[in-house]
Amino acid sequence: MKRLWLILLLTCQAAALQAQGFEGIITWTSTSDIKLSDEQVQQMKAAKKQLEAQMNNPEFKKQMEANPALREMMEKQLKNLDGMQGGGAVNFMPEKMITKVKGKNTRSEMGTTVFIHRTSENKTYMLDTETKTYSEINSTPTEPADSRVSVKKTSETTTINGYKCTKYLLNIEGSAMTTQWLWVTKDIKDIDPSMFKGKGNENLFFNDVDGIPVKIEINTPQGKVTSEMTELKRVTLPDSDFQIPAGYKKK
Repeated sequence: MKRLWLILLLTCQAAALQAQGFEGIITWTSTSDIKLSDEQVQQMKAAKKQLEAQMNNPEFKKQMEANPALREMMEKQLKNLDGMQGGGAVNFMPEKMITKVKGKNTRSEMGTTVFIHRTSENKTYMLDTETKTYSEINSTPTEPADSRVSVKKTSETTTINGYKCTKYLLNIEGSAMTTQWLWVTKDIKDIDPSMFKGKGNENLFFNDVDGIPVKIEINTPQGKVTSEMTELKRVTLPDSDFQIPAGYKKK
């Protein structure tokens, strides 16, 4: 599932990175109906039991009493595991992702995790706002070499959040995410679709797609994940949004 949200992140981030003259904030909202297998449910139960044992350890209790943020984080993890072990629908994706764009730099926020991409350095940094730490990561994952992608533009159109969109069908051979749908618009004038071609984005499937993705639907054997651009605001942003804050330590 980590692979899944990274692909969605980088798909959304790629759309922002290629902005021509755009400066502002793009908000994406995600939903999923992923269902856990019986084996995964048992794994969640075992993980919950282990976490409960750790939280009941007298020494660890003292640490949580002295560190409310640690207690909150552990309780949050316990609640997540409790919700997963029932085997029903689970949302592995962050419910909301906010991407800020200035020039060719982006900042993507998903809860307490922040990704900053600085094009001038050709680097992407991942920040943890809870622990005030950061690490450097590879900015663009690639699909396996034997994966083959077929793209088909359909005749189906609709309006999504005020943008007229055309539906594209993507079949990915050799991937667990067998089928994807992109709803693509040509109405966003200050983002140039031609900039998607090449530049390492071939594996994000833009070479045969004419426009900007507004909605992405991904099918997996466990269920479907949907990510939609729900807001686009043109505002002036401070340079500090795209820098590692003072006091953060490198992992």
